[in-house]
Amino acid sequence: LGERGYAVINIDRPSHIINAIESGLDEAATLDGFRFPPIDKDFSYNDAKRRAFCSLFEIGVATFSALTHGTSLPKSLRNAVQTCERKQRESPSPRASLFGTNFDSDEPFSQPSLDPFGHSFFNLFSYENGMLNSHIDRGLVTVIAARMPDTSSCQSQWKQSAALWVKASSTNDDSTNTTQTADCWWNMDQELQQQQHKSSCNVIVLLGQDSESLPFANLYNLHAAEHSVRVDPKGTFISRSHFRPDPSMPTDVCSRLSAAFILRHNFDENA
Repeated sequence: LGERGYAVINIDRPSHIINAIESGLDEAATLDGFRFPPIDKDFSYNDAKRRAFCSLFEIGVATFSALTHGTSLPKSLRNAVQTCERKQRESPSPRASLFGTNFDSDEPFSQPSLDPFGHSFFNLFSYENGMLNSHIDRGLVTVIAARMPDTSSCQSQWKQSAALWVKASSTNDDSTNTTQTADCWWNMDQELQQQQHKSSCNVIVLLGQDSESLPFANLYNLHAAEHSVRVDPKGTFISRSHFRPDPSMPTDVCSRLSAAFILRHNFDENA
């Protein structure tokens, strides 16, 4: 995470989390646009989307808790983590506190301003209909699950397909007291494909902007990750990127699917 700007976490249990993530990616394959929830129309959650949200939420909280263990946090943020951990002990499934009493709401948080992480959000993406220019996520951490095209059946090459790229973190050179920024981008889809296992799934974790000011980020020299989903991560900015695929991607190349969750918390920095 410190050297490359990302971490890959292998999820091998419990099975309900793996199944929920895979079902969420199945839902991404059915989208008639680029993303869920869509930008420009009404939407509703179904059971599979709700379960995918809950599973990525659980991974996000657990990852952030592990990263910040033993470090100081603003009081409201520490309370938020502890509240989620207590709920997890009381009920192993986050479904107990998300999407309403009957798990049938289209809003994951009944009172976002009062819920510890009520401003978190979730997206499904189908990249045959859009792309993401280079950007840095707000929030504490981003958790991403992806399904890449089978290059053997699609007869495509990695260089032709839009992929998730993460830019390498800046490095500090203590001998010269300078910061070096490597113009190096890591192809995360290739890495995920190489680490794929039948009985488990991998997720990518990126640090968000809201974490950079926290003590643990300074302690471990962590930075928010610049990333994009393009054929070429250094490509020119494309306007209306949520409404058209990368123009560099051939039309006969199979596209990727992904589910992303951004853990957010509005905390009082003075608390």
